Amino acid sequence: MLNSPSYLLKAIHKYFCDSKESLCVAESCTGGLLSFWLTETPGASQYFKGGIIAYQTAIKVEQLGLSAQKIEQEGLVTQNCVSFMARSVKKKFKADWALSTSGIAGPAKGERGENVGKMAFSVCSPKAEKSLVKQFNDISRQALRHKAGFFALDFLISELK
Repeated sequence: MLNSPSYLLKAIHKYFCDSKESLCVAESCTGGLLSFWLTETPGASQYFKGGIIAYQTAIKVEQLGLSAQKIEQEGLVTQNCVSFMARSVKKKFKADWALSTSGIAGPAKGERGENVGKMAFSVCSPKAEKSLVKQFNDISRQALRHKAGFFALDFLISELK
């Protein structure tokens, strides 16, 4: 198992403690890993409100309000999907910031034929929203989930500045 990204978590912890802003997550492909890592730091309850692990499509629809029709048309590993997930969880948790992930961890391709390692990320701040899709290659399922988690935290930090 890979180690937790303590250097990223320290930066996130400092930012949110100093700013007095709050954070929540909507996770799919990371399966709770972000929530686990974020709560490893003592005092994280000052800013981390919680999250939704929406691993199944039905949960994304029921808990986050994604449109089943839109999912059918566009798929789940898109900028639109993760943007909606972030906005929805941010509103649901009444948080200042939200981070969301969705992707294909494998070993099989996605329902729409997406390659294993295709991941989408979104950060929703009080003032802006940014989303992107990234392809990770040639790593195991466990390593892929960890790499996606590291990337998501790093992406969040890039938007904090």
